[in-house]
Amino acid sequence: MATELDAVNIMLIARGLTPVNTLTTGHPDVAAARNILDRRNEEVQSKKWWFNTENEVQLTLDANDKIAVPAGVIRIDDAFESTGENKLQILGSFLYDPVDRTLQFDDDPQPMTLIYLRDWEDLEAVPFNYIVALAKEEFVRPLESQLISSQAEKDIQRCFAKMQVADIEHKDPGTSGNPLVAKWLSKMLVR
Repeated sequence: MATELDAVNIMLIARGLTPVNTLTTGHPDVAAARNILDRRNEEVQSKKWWFNTENEVQLTLDANDKIAVPAGVIRIDDAFESTGENKLQILGSFLYDPVDRTLQFDDDPQPMTLIYLRDWEDLEAVPFNYIVALAKEEFVRPLESQLISSQAEKDIQRCFAKMQVADIEHKDPGTSGNPLVAKWLSKMLVR
């Protein structure tokens, strides 16, 4: 499994810098790469993908009438009260009702979709590569090299196409081997 250190080293090498053995070097380029990587990681993983989404999860009230949110959840989708008007939020590690301004509820909420922020070691290769491609492009952008920037853009396009295909195949296994999906992927990969 790939790690955050692997991701940072990919970014450093793309910029023509020497890879590191640890993330705690104190080197400003490592710190800058990690900041970009963290931001891009959260940006990608805050969306619903096959690898970070659980549907129809039933959360329940605890003894204090609060609803605990599982560790690692970055976002909740479809978190409506029974009226359907009120979108719930995460505050700390509990659900929060922004209209009533409370962490306490009378009833269990309806089943909802939970979107997780997965650890680097838990990411499959496809999302890892997409997140790193986005971060790498931003990291090399200050070099103002047309060749490097162009290659970084192509990497993003290829990786995003693979993300979309993997997402489709995981959500609808019947599309695996579908000639239309294969044709679309081949077009995206050669761009």
